[in-house]
Parts: sequence; structure tokens; C-alpha cells
Amino acid sequence: MKKIFIIGMLAVCGEIASATGDKPLTLSHRQVTYTIVNAHDVSVRQCHDRSEEVLIPDSIYNAEDGITYRVIGIEPHAFSGCHQLEKISLPATIEYIGAEALEGTAFHRNKGNWDEEGRLWVGDALISVKNSSLSAFYAFPAGTRIIAAGVLGDNGKVRRLILPEGIHIIPEKAFVGCRKLRYIQIPHSVIKIGRDAFLGTTLYDSDVNWTNGILYADSCAVGRRSIPQDLTLRNGTRLMSDGLLQGNRTVRNIRLPEEMEQVSREAFADCKNLQFAFLPDGIKTIGEQAFRGCHNLQGGNLFPSSLQRIGAGAFYECASLDGVVTLPNQVEMIPAACFFRCESLKYIAFNPTCRYIGLGAFIGCTGLEELVLPEALQGMDTGAFSGCKSIQRTDLSKCQLTIIPSYAFSGCSQLREVVLPSVCARIGKESFSYCPNLTSIAKPDSISIHPEAFIGTPITVSEE
Repeated sequence: MKKIFIIGMLAVCGEIASATGDKPLTLSHRQVTYTIVNAHDVSVRQCHDRSEEVLIPDSIYNAEDGITYRVIGIEPHAFSGCHQLEKISLPATIEYIGAEALEGTAFHRNKGNWDEEGRLWVGDALISVKNSSLSAFYAFPAGTRIIAAGVLGDNGKVRRLILPEGIHIIPEKAFVGCRKLRYIQIPHSVIKIGRDAFLGTTLYDSDVNWTNGILYADSCAVGRRSIPQDLTLRNGTRLMSDGLLQGNRTVRNIRLPEEMEQVSREAFADCKNLQFAFLPDGIKTIGEQAFRGCHNLQGGNLFPSSLQRIGAGAFYECASLDGVVTLPNQVEMIPAACFFRCESLKYIAFNPTCRYIGLGAFIGCTGLEELVLPEALQGMDTGAFSGCKSIQRTDLSKCQLTIIPSYAFSGCSQLREVVLPSVCARIGKESFSYCPNLTSIAKPDSISIHPEAFIGTPITVSEE
């Protein structure tokens, strides 16, 4: 029977790995393959439509999981095989476009699609600029909302670059071909900078752009080299690129400046020796997998009162995260694998507005000793507290949960008592499997119970 539990947990962990980006998942819809970016968004991975006109929708419905995904991106070379493509329409939901996404299409080859300034557009998205149109000083025109990665191509002309207000994302490897680029003006509308956006540019060559091993472009931290053990980002820094310090083994303490409002995706992932991170009170977002794999991270100021959103897998396998975590009042959702295997975590103080706990959010938190869930809680996903071996009592009586999902508390070996909410209508497959000490469960009389809900538990139920 134990083998069944292990197989079930492997399945849950597989879903978590996908949800946190360890394994790209794809789905197909009307001759287009999409990559699942997160729980609700997808990007165009490859278009297989060989017609002359393609319309990319703003959302797609996937019958397999019952989710309607928003289409937010176009990946590199996404239309590389669409040689006959003459017209393309992109929805307003698109946030980024990868390198050479339309290279080789009839749309790209048609000189009539290029404006008088040598620019190729799809709506307000600037796809490419001819090398002959570039100069040492280049300003993107007002109204540009999206710039594609590699938009300026491989050139040795542009030295100073001005981005207009309204651009939200500088994509991965956006300006790697701008070899002589030494200055860029980044507007406050930019909220995300992709990896290696300025790799190979002259920005790297000037010492004035470096402080404590961090490369700065305008008011943004965009690269790194030798990092000290105690790192403080430069005053005035408001944004950092994705994966800024990922994999660094030197840094032990990090302080972010007051101007910063978000910790970028994978900013400190796999910084194995990071012990303390001091986030300013203005932080609103901790990005996906921001501290993933920081096994020695103990604390600092990780959950300032200003925090509104935590990304999936943000503290994935932060095994030393210590003591009590108090979630700020504005954090309404705990996403997938957020505290996966945070083994030193003893107590979670949920805020009263928390309404959702995601897939495997606390799976393997073996140090959790007590669990009181908030009144506002309406939803919980598979394996939310699976393998939390130290929890002895779970009080759900004040929650709004109508379903206890599969594997929710499976493998909670010390769990002795459970109180379910009066509105609970269903207990799912293996919700309380392999809880050998569970002898008491207070539940509504009219409740549907999966026949395998209590496998390996001294509670028996009649089949549905």
C-alpha cells in the first residue's frame, strides 16, 4: 500500500515541477502549439498553419484541464515554417515577442510592410529595424508597446538608446546584437527585464556601470560578475533582471533598496549559501521561483507588509526557512509549490483574506506543527499539505472549502484530529491517505467521500 502512496506523490511532484517551470508543458489548439507559461497563461511556441493569414486569439480553452489560458507571448522562431504567411494579427494580451519570430515569412519579406523609417510593425509591436536606418543615437517612437527580442539586429552603430514610456517588458536577449551600446534610458513603465538583455554590449566595459559586482543600466540591475558575501544593491535601483544572481554560491546576505517594488523571477534561485534577504517595505511582488533552492535561507525581511503577490515556487526547497511565517494581509493566494519542502517551517500565520492554496503549496513541510486555515479560504489544490508529518490537528471549521482535494493531507503521519467545514461537500481521492494516527474527523452528515480517501488510515467509509 505504501507503494501506491509513493506513486501518487510522484504524480503530484511531477505536476509541481511543471507548474514551477522545471519542465515545459505544451498544448495544441487550431494548428498552433502553445507553451504553458504559468497556471493561466500560454505563449505561442510554433505555428503550423501554412495559410496566408493567421489570427492569434487572446485566449484558448483547454478541455483536458478545463482552463482558459490567456495568450501572452510569442516565442523565438514561432512562425519560422510559415513561409506563405502574409498577414498576422496579434491580440492586445501579447506582452513579449521572441527573436526572429517572423523571420522567413512573406510578411517579413514584403518591403511594403516596412515603414519609411525602415521598421517592421505588427500593430504596436516593433518587430525589426533595418540596419541602414540605425544611428549612434536611436529613440524608439512614442506609442511602441512591445519591442521584439533582437529588434535592432546585429549592429555596431547604436551607442545610446531611448525607450518610450509605455513599454512594459524588455525581452530576453533584447539587445545582444548592439555591440557598441553604452547607454540606455529605461522608462518607469518597464516592469520586467529578461535574461541577458544586454549581453555583449559595451555597457559591460565601463566600470562606472558596475557596483559591488552588479551591472546597472539606467536604474536597473541587469548583470553580474564577482559578488561579495554581503551585497546591497545600489540606491535608486528599482528593477532587476530575471535570474540576476541565479546559481551564485558566494552571496550570504542581500539588501534591496527602498525604490524596489518586486523581486524578479528566479532572481536568487539556487543561491545555496544565501542566509538572509532584506526586502524593503515597498516590495509588492516576489516573482516565480525567486528563492527556489536557497537551502540555507533563514529569514531577513522576506514578507514585508506591502507584499501583495507571491509567485509559484518562490520558496521551493528553502529547507532552512525558520520558525513562523506571517503572510501580509494583501496576499490572497498561495501558489503552486510556494513552500515546497520548507522543512524547518513550524507555523504559517495565514492572513484573514487568504482564499486559495495552490498545488503542493506546503508539500513536505515536515516541521509544520499546527495548522489553522483562514475563514476566507475557498479553494485548495492537490497535495497542498501532503507529507507534513508533524501536524497533529487541522481545524478547517471556519473555512469555505466545499472540496478537500486529492492528496491534500496524505502522509501526515502525526495527524490525529480533523475538523471539516460545514459547507464541505466532498472528500477527494487519498485526501487523508496514510495518516496512521488519524482517528477523529468531524464532518457534515451529507458529504460525498471517495472510497480511497482514507487508504492507510484507521477510518473506514462506505463506497459512494
